[in-house]
Amino acid sequence: MKVLLVTEGTYPIAHGGVSTWCDHLVRSLRDIDFGLLALGATGAETAVWELPPNIRRARVHGVWGDGSAVRRPQRANRARRRLERALIDLWRAVLGPDGDAAVDAARAALWQIVAADSRSRVDVALSMRSSAEAVATAWRAVATARGWPDMTVAQAVAIANVVDRTLALVSIRPPVVDIVHATANGPCGLVALASAWRCGARIVLTEHGVYLRELYLSMRKSNLDLVTRRALTAFVRRLSEVVLREATWVLPVSDFNQTWEHRLGAPPERVRTIVNAVNPSDFSVVSAEPTVPTISFVGRIDPLKDLETLIRAHALVLDEVPEARLRLFGPVPAGNEPYAQRLAGLSRSLGTEALVSFEGRVPTSRPAIEAGHLVALSSISEGLPYTLIEALMCGRATVSTDVGGVAECVAGDGSVGLIVPPRSPQAFARACVDLLTDDGRRRRMGADAARWARRRFNLDDFADAYRFAYYSAVTGEADAPAAAPLPVLDPVMAGLDSMARPSVGPLVTTVPAAGGRGSAGHGTAGHGTAGHGRGRPTGAGRLLSRTGVRAGPGAATSAPPRPGAAGVHAPTPRPLPGAVEGSPSGPFGKPVRISLGGAREPVTYRAGR
Repeated sequence: MKVLLVTEGTYPIAHGGVSTWCDHLVRSLRDIDFGLLALGATGAETAVWELPPNIRRARVHGVWGDGSAVRRPQRANRARRRLERALIDLWRAVLGPDGDAAVDAARAALWQIVAADSRSRVDVALSMRSSAEAVATAWRAVATARGWPDMTVAQAVAIANVVDRTLALVSIRPPVVDIVHATANGPCGLVALASAWRCGARIVLTEHGVYLRELYLSMRKSNLDLVTRRALTAFVRRLSEVVLREATWVLPVSDFNQTWEHRLGAPPERVRTIVNAVNPSDFSVVSAEPTVPTISFVGRIDPLKDLETLIRAHALVLDEVPEARLRLFGPVPAGNEPYAQRLAGLSRSLGTEALVSFEGRVPTSRPAIEAGHLVALSSISEGLPYTLIEALMCGRATVSTDVGGVAECVAGDGSVGLIVPPRSPQAFARACVDLLTDDGRRRRMGADAARWARRRFNLDDFADAYRFAYYSAVTGEADAPAAAPLPVLDPVMAGLDSMARPSVGPLVTTVPAAGGRGSAGHGTAGHGTAGHGRGRPTGAGRLLSRTGVRAGPGAATSAPPRPGAAGVHAPTPRPLPGAVEGSPSGPFGKPVRISLGGAREPVTYRAGR
């Protein structure tokens, strides 16, 4: 079994909850060979995680490379015309009314873009001439009927600048694998689509924070104009809808995510929750408490964590617990320095700077958990946060905002952790005061939390559930018939190769964007985005489809059938290992009713999240 894990701005080039999940997944499934494709901003990012030996190949691809090394693609005229038609069709589907017809049209257009790349690299073509004309043409066709304002040339160029870097990802040549496991929708999902359509790999999607929801949050108070915001969010929505329909399994980390995925069209029989898990031996129960009342936070310093609310809540706590401290543990990601400065300025303006400390990154969450009487999480968006799971494992009382899968982490009834509405300093402060001033309740809650977490977030169940999902997707074992094989697009895909163990242990190869020779040259990663500077991959032999039929020159001239269509089967629903008997929020529990309305917070949108 070979699995390609696709990440964006996380493992192995950054720390955080998604990276922790990736590391747990790979290390828990030592019987499976993994490849790792990390989407970074520039491609110059380096690994901050030590990769386990069953990651046979790893590489970083820069989404926002400067493209300075690109050369003119072969057969440019015919390929460009095909690409331009596909781009116009895509944008018409993106900007048109929502519904199955629009998703099917977007799917067909994306397939045509992938097919065009088999003749001449899309990343090179888009770096030479953007899709701004296609954006503007499609906008004009629908704007009047939908009552939208006119789009300026500058707006079309700005939109194309972002979207083109995402579409260019179809030019990545990953190894041939059985499964492409996307750790987010959006760009990761597009990479998975291209691999599935080229060589018949099955798609598995795990969303931590819902990609589209977090984009909506970031756009609400962004500096972008209405036209640009509408076009970018519409593109990501349509792409997300296509990925959710194409995936063999959609495996969110929380039931909250399921509500979004169902709304975006994921077939219910292919959506199953697999909760995050940790090794209990790494998080033994903490017995001692600090001598001074302390609220502890651990996580990255990021707008999605809404630390303004936490700092304001702490100021209110001081009215009743005058000596209470707030300790913030976590790194400041690149680009978030202004946000960190704004937080420091807020504590100064509230007169609490002497009692608020920024502690920086810690090697594990345990020192941060030990540092507080309680652990606080004030986020406006979460998946199933490891910070919270680890605090529960350690037996600490917690106060968290009711977003994402947080309520599922703490049983939803307040017995093992308090939950409050997001963006409410008053409610957050009240909960903190209640726990800081009631030693008995706080310690009972911590003890209950440790017992609950050890039952709920079991690492063995986590591994068994993903192992079953992988094998059922490919082999149809355990009463889960495999999907019908997708055709190989074109024999030029012989440039792909199977994963091979590196000769000198785990390696992250830096791969620049579009067309550069790259540090790998003609070696292991040379068939991918590093390329050969000539716009074509090289290699011997042709790929075989899963039926064993060699792909010929005329193979797959139209989009492959959608899973769920006649003759195309998806896995039959079945409880995966790790399901919690009788638990409505277990790995295979039913979706809970949660409002899709959410808090609002300005977050900078980046293609490499």
